[in-house]
Amino acid sequence: MALARTNGQLHAYKLGYFIAPYAGRAHPLVVVDEWGDLDPISFGINAKWFDGAWPGPIQLVVCVSPEQQVLLESCGMYSRASDGAQGEIDLYRNFKLVRVVVAKTGKTLQSKTFYGDTPTCATSISGVDNPDDSPPWILSGTYADTDQINAYATAVSKQKVQ
Repeated sequence: MALARTNGQLHAYKLGYFIAPYAGRAHPLVVVDEWGDLDPISFGINAKWFDGAWPGPIQLVVCVSPEQQVLLESCGMYSRASDGAQGEIDLYRNFKLVRVVVAKTGKTLQSKTFYGDTPTCATSISGVDNPDDSPPWILSGTYADTDQINAYATAVSKQKVQ
């Protein structure tokens, strides 16, 4: 989905919909990724644009950041089994920041961070056997769950106007 500002109005070109004020009981929205693209597979709520289930023009845009990582801690020094190389393993947690933007004004209405699972250090770790992979080695948990992001977007589409 491409959003562009023309004469103070945002237009959703791929869908052919215009922007409406943030009002009413249902808030038609679209979830876009970091490139501004609409993905009806990852973000199922977007399918409402294709089957005509939304009651009107876009009121909200839910912006999903690319997957990011935050360093939690160092697990300490480990020895690689394949060649005895020693190095530190750093523990990271994956997350995505989701912002809900009022389409008409461009102002952020609310935001929420979605996290993947938190990994833990272990006495031994596999998967760092590539001799070309130099330390520090990275251990990270799962990615942020798109089902949780979809549930959040669905709740936002039904919330009372703030």
